[in-house]
Amino acid sequence: MKITYNWLKEFIETGLTPEELHKKFFTLGIGVESFGPLYSEVTKVVISKLLKADKHPDADKLTVCEVDTGSEILKIVCGAKNHKAGDKVAVAVNGATLPGGIKISKVVLRGIESNGMICSEKELGLADSSAGVMILPADAPIGKDFKETYGLNDWLYEIEVMPNKPEYLGIIGIARVLSAALKKPMKVPEILLKEDPSSKVNDLAKVKILDKDLCPRYSARVLSGVKLAPSPVWMQVRLRSVGIRAINNLVDVTNYVLLETGHPLHAFDYELIKDKTIIVRKAKDGEEISTLDGVKRKLDKDMLVIADTEKAVALAGIMGGQVSEINEKTVNVLLESAYFEAVNIRKTSKKLGLMTEASYRFERGADYNGIIYALNRTAQLINGLAGGKIASGCIDEYPEQIKQIFITTRFERVNKLLGTNIQIQEMLDISKGLGFIVDKTDNKSFTVIVPSFRTDLTREIDMIEEIAVIHGYDKIQERFPTIKLQQQNTSLKIDELAKQSLVKRGLNEVINYTFMNKSWFDRAGISADNEIRTEYVNLMNHLIEDWNILRSTLLPNLLNNVRTNTVSHGNKNLKIFEVGKIFRKIGNQYIERYELGIIITGNTSDSSWLQKPEEAGFFYLKGILEGLFCDLNVKFEIREANNNFYDKTSSVELLANGEKLGSFGEINKKLLKMHDIKDRVFYAEVRLQELEKHINIKKNYRDLPRFPSNKRDISFIVDLEVCAGEIKSFIENIGAKNLEKVEIIDFYKGENVESGKKSVTYSLTYRDAAKTLTDEEVDTANKPIAEKVIADFKAEIRQQ
Repeated sequence: MKITYNWLKEFIETGLTPEELHKKFFTLGIGVESFGPLYSEVTKVVISKLLKADKHPDADKLTVCEVDTGSEILKIVCGAKNHKAGDKVAVAVNGATLPGGIKISKVVLRGIESNGMICSEKELGLADSSAGVMILPADAPIGKDFKETYGLNDWLYEIEVMPNKPEYLGIIGIARVLSAALKKPMKVPEILLKEDPSSKVNDLAKVKILDKDLCPRYSARVLSGVKLAPSPVWMQVRLRSVGIRAINNLVDVTNYVLLETGHPLHAFDYELIKDKTIIVRKAKDGEEISTLDGVKRKLDKDMLVIADTEKAVALAGIMGGQVSEINEKTVNVLLESAYFEAVNIRKTSKKLGLMTEASYRFERGADYNGIIYALNRTAQLINGLAGGKIASGCIDEYPEQIKQIFITTRFERVNKLLGTNIQIQEMLDISKGLGFIVDKTDNKSFTVIVPSFRTDLTREIDMIEEIAVIHGYDKIQERFPTIKLQQQNTSLKIDELAKQSLVKRGLNEVINYTFMNKSWFDRAGISADNEIRTEYVNLMNHLIEDWNILRSTLLPNLLNNVRTNTVSHGNKNLKIFEVGKIFRKIGNQYIERYELGIIITGNTSDSSWLQKPEEAGFFYLKGILEGLFCDLNVKFEIREANNNFYDKTSSVELLANGEKLGSFGEINKKLLKMHDIKDRVFYAEVRLQELEKHINIKKNYRDLPRFPSNKRDISFIVDLEVCAGEIKSFIENIGAKNLEKVEIIDFYKGENVESGKKSVTYSLTYRDAAKTLTDEEVDTANKPIAEKVIADFKAEIRQQ
């Protein structure tokens, strides 16, 4: 949002210099992206009267002019053709400077001395192109400085507008905040309309709203007999100063009021509206409209349009259509001022790739009660600049009143949170100064009605922030909070230790946004009773439709990372992890907790002549997890379990002392297809705060084994329902002599294994601390283990 110092002064006399105002913006939390003087390169340009313009005796395309600058008569050679004697013009006299480093001095052109330059809009920096010199109004004062007269001695502020500060998208909103902070009155232009009693708007036009959810309110006025012409110089200068190109008096007024009020408006050629009826409806699938930028756009049934009885004439809240635009033949105008639902405008704008000044404002929430003021202000200015008559009355279709928002704020809570001692009366004065209506108050709290231009405010904390801004952040003393350390917080330790463990194993960390799309659950086939689906947290004011909830799992964003790297960038070998928060709503309680997500695909390393590439599969991921848990000194076990994320043949849970810590497995094909991934992907998730209970960071020393180990591998064929982790625990608890470790090293189901069965291979490690074990001793210890597993789990030894 760009504003100028002089324009703002019309709404509030701050008593501050441009530099002081810049600093005040900072203390009010209003970001200023850029700040500086306007037209500083333009000097010594004087309003003058053209006395005569004769043909140059030696050049067909030049004229020799005499101009009265108020202090002297100058002879100037000019190349333009659009001037005549009696015109008022802007003359850069000798010694003047113009944009682009141009310096004016006496020159001789085809034998005739020229003492200055008669300037065009382009030469003054007021337009990108010009057809001739700039002709000033007939009442322009001769001899006066051009910059001073038309407001070029000004300063520009480019305001950074955050999504929750829509009031900063209009000069009135910024002036209101300054008024409350500086305790100075704000001036809003008074509306005095001269309506034509013989012409009633309800006889001239009709408005029908067919979708009141997407357009809760629509207002219109009709003006007749207007005269299309260039805007006055002061308006052109002001619009150009904030980066808007002047077009004509009708269109310029709608842009001017947009910047004043922050509310978008649109002007239709009244005669091009079929049956003089405005219909606010959804577009038909495949319906087309050519917008004012000359592009033919195909619409869908979710987009809102402004139509007449025959066709769409505008994209609601975004851009008008060529079929109803103001043109050189326009004499009668229908003015629109409406309120459109923000999310629909955002979706339509994004789908069409069309962002405008109007859509930018509607997306952030316009003022539904400011519609009539903006409409009347526009009608007043058009009437003053383009003449014509204003039909009496105003169409205001408002089918269902938008409910007011009430916020109760505790006085004690304000000071406790801010660390201040703000008096009750100051809190009330600040609220009133910002446009809130104080509904009721007692000795503990006060309740306000939120104004229609601040629909982003809904909670007590929002009001506390508003009070803090106006009271002044610079007045809040810096002090360190009092902290009582009761116990060591190991969450951060787990976080850092997990990262260190994974990085040293060749994984890369990624950081994603904490949002996801609710539709992912359906598309991914997540069951209705899955906790990630039943406990997600909705976002109330999401600006991006694809991010409409807080993430309840890390997986969707990690799969997007895989797609971006493997599909878009050709990085087929990927090993990444993320440590981040997931969010859940359990009953009325909101929960945030840290989780670890690990995802791998492709090979364990890039291929080279030194080694053959190996697939980074299920057991590779299991090895990463074993390393992580070893670093954290946590004993864990795995158990087969069904999970919507994984292929049914490769899905296990991670447990420690019977408590579930997470899961890992191979991502199922449906999920991969949904994310356009063709390669196999393996994923693990670990609940860090549950893991916290089991870690033992203390390091214990023990001697390295003096004698070698002796291993035996056994493959059992068991029913599919039997958990591999259960057999592992069973073997560990047998108490076999010299058994040091039991590992699951292979799963298999398929050829040579009976249907309904699976093969699980275990590696058993034996070691004696006092001697080297013989094969006979190991076989003696190993044989009863196999027999007990066969008996208890109805297993059989796989022979091949």
